Amino acid sequence: MHHSEGEDLEAQVFDYVVQNWTETEMLAVAGQAMGCLDRRLIVDLVAQQARLEWSPSAEAGCEGDIGAAVLGGDPL
Repeated sequence: MHHSEGEDLEAQVFDYVVQNWTETEMLAVAGQAMGCLDRRLIVDLVAQQARLEWSPSAEAGCEGDIGAAVLGGDPL
């Protein structure tokens, strides 16, 4: 990619483990994927939306921000 202004793009890969998968929802977790933060990917198959949440791991001494983002893109 060549560009003359703005920030460089960065790609990251996370290893998710599916925790729950039903006819209406899928939940996958990438434990300690961002330092000591867990990432949770929740896909709502009924509403056709996906949400990414992150929060500190349950391990003692882990501190960090809690946040979430609605993922956009092509329909599911």
